[in-house]
Amino acid sequence: MNMLVKKAIIFLVPVFLYCLMIALVDPFNYFRLSEVIADDLKKQVSAPNNEFLWKCSEFRQNPCRNILLGDSRTEALDARKIEKITGERYYNFACGGATPPEIVDTFWYAVRFIKPAKVYIGMNFDAYNRSNSMNRFPEIDAIMRNPFLYFANDSVITSVRYLAKSSLAGSSVTISHKPKATADEFWKDQLEFSRNAINDRYGYPATLYADLRRIKAYCDKNQIQLCFIVLPTHIDMQERISRFNLQRYHSRFYQDVKSLGKMYDFDYKNKITSDREWFIDPYHLKNTDIVINDVWGQAAPSVSIVN
Repeated sequence: MNMLVKKAIIFLVPVFLYCLMIALVDPFNYFRLSEVIADDLKKQVSAPNNEFLWKCSEFRQNPCRNILLGDSRTEALDARKIEKITGERYYNFACGGATPPEIVDTFWYAVRFIKPAKVYIGMNFDAYNRSNSMNRFPEIDAIMRNPFLYFANDSVITSVRYLAKSSLAGSSVTISHKPKATADEFWKDQLEFSRNAINDRYGYPATLYADLRRIKAYCDKNQIQLCFIVLPTHIDMQERISRFNLQRYHSRFYQDVKSLGKMYDFDYKNKITSDREWFIDPYHLKNTDIVINDVWGQAAPSVSIVN
């Protein structure tokens, strides 16, 4: 019996030390038991590693009644600038690469902690696609519900390692996600990606539309303002709709979104979307102030079409 106890202790001590290290470093501020690592450094290192986990943990601890949901295009909207215009706090819950199912699940996650006042969802035609169905959110939600899963999560373990390297280096060490291609090559790659995503695999997202209607019903019942933002893409992207004969699906997309809530549309040919200098790539503006000012500013919209 004594031998079994000794073996158990020998086995459990490393496990205890490992869990203690994870809990103390706490790369995603899940427990907030210590301040061994500064929050700013955690955000620099951990958030790029797993944005959903970072933002779910952050929102749970400090819920906000005004939220933004969407992919990297919505994520580029600076909540601090919106707050300066409106005088209200906003939380940008959008994550790079977020799919519509992930956006839907993020909404239902948020309302577990607070009843929102205003919800803005960034949604573009290229995302409104049955094939765009990957969903990483259930794994994140499981971690948020069960702290034991936090200790075994790859993003947590990787972030602890990079935080340790950052602490030793005296500056943040992160996983690089920057493209190695030139600007022109990256632009062409993104257009090729759009061809594969839209033309080769497009399907009307009936399930997504039903999910969004459930969100609308919840917002109507709880007097929550629900708005959609169709963010600007370069005309190189817009022209692919006619090139791939997707006009009827594109029209259906607008009909669906208009039926769900107020819509701000920036994705049409104009002096901005025609000028490549405004864009990082065909999907992303370099500066989103024009969107922020038109949606949240007091002046009449200059680029958007408000429905």
